[in-house]
Amino acid sequence: MTGQEIINSVLSELDIKAPTLAEKIGVLYQRIFDLQKGKTKKVSSQLANAIIKVYPQFQLSWLLTGEGNMLTDAPSQTCLLYTSDAADE
Repeated sequence: MTGQEIINSVLSELDIKAPTLAEKIGVLYQRIFDLQKGKTKKVSSQLANAIIKVYPQFQLSWLLTGEGNMLTDAPSQTCLLYTSDAADE
């Protein structure tokens, strides 16, 4: 996957626009825009880490390479643990 495809997948998954993502993760909108337009070819480790810090459901390796699973399993496990605990009460 290209950086353009990766960032567009992130935006689609979060159902937000590029300026909103930039604001939430604390980067200039231009960095997201350059990825969207193909000017920047890959998601940098700095940008990937900024995304993960706010949106930990994304896999760091996927953000950097586009390979593997986009999302971690952590949110599902948390829900299952919560549901399990609630069922025991």
